[in-house]
Amino acid sequence: VERTHKKFSQQWATTQNNRGYVLRDLGARTGGKEGEKLLWAAMAAYDSALIVRIRTRKDRPQQWADTQNNRGVVLGDLGIRTDGEERVKLLKDARTAYDSALVVRTRKLLPQQWAATQNNLGNVLRDLGTRAAGEERAKLLQAAVAAYYSALQVRTFESLPIEWAQTQNNLIYLYHEVLFHFSEAFAVNQQLAARLSNDRSAQCGIV
Repeated sequence: VERTHKKFSQQWATTQNNRGYVLRDLGARTGGKEGEKLLWAAMAAYDSALIVRIRTRKDRPQQWADTQNNRGVVLGDLGIRTDGEERVKLLKDARTAYDSALVVRTRKLLPQQWAATQNNLGNVLRDLGTRAAGEERAKLLQAAVAAYYSALQVRTFESLPIEWAQTQNNLIYLYHEVLFHFSEAFAVNQQLAARLSNDRSAQCGIV
């Protein structure tokens, strides 16, 4: 009520972005139509935060990129809940949002944010690839592999162990369940297990 678009535009945009976080989290935890409704409400909140003269690439580049990344996450969530052409469209929109975020979230200027978006981009490229065929499928899945390895340039075990494990697991899944490159999946899993030798879940090797 107090943080209005007219009186406190920047604070209003921040609140809209935060609303998007909460709605997305609720939507991800809620099934069916109600979950989809919450995710669309999150998208509306993020889009509100991007209203001209509030969160623009020119005036607020980092905040703009944050919101673009957040939009990509929600669009990806919506994509996996739908079917057919609508699913592909949503996933492509998610890819566009991540590509936009990476214009500002560069490895040099914002390495951790860059790596997070690369990891997210890998997920969407994987999902797009599983719904494509032939040369397009191969191209998308190879791009997903490249995105994950890009993320791992920053998400190292020494500096970001939780994020490192997340991306390693994404890479294992892609190799094992989608590409059926079992030797590569096993090699990555061995790296994960070696680093997390005290974690029983990491010892569940892929064979």
